[in-house]
Amino acid sequence: MISKELRELIITDRREGLSVAEIGRVLHVGKPTIWKLLKQERETGSIESRCHGRKSSLTAEQYEQMIALVEAESDVTLEEIRERLRLPIHKSQIGICCARPDTR
Repeated sequence: MISKELRELIITDRREGLSVAEIGRVLHVGKPTIWKLLKQERETGSIESRCHGRKSSLTAEQYEQMIALVEAESDVTLEEIRERLRLPIHKSQIGICCARPDTR
């Protein structure tokens, strides 16, 4: 992923007439990345980063239930959490959710 500033530089340089090869050489960005950004800007009018990744399998309610269970029973295992709450995820994903509460 490239920064917003670098995206803006690519668009500006291209509008000023620089070739994709020149832009890539000067900014150290691969030509496929530049072409993809130019296409995105042309088709959508935006150069914002597109969101990648999966949506969480947990609902906000399931997440809150999981946190409440861990707070109430600090020695509960990941498998017990998954079973008691009937969560649709693997126990390894529960550990990630508990470690990073911003994943909801």
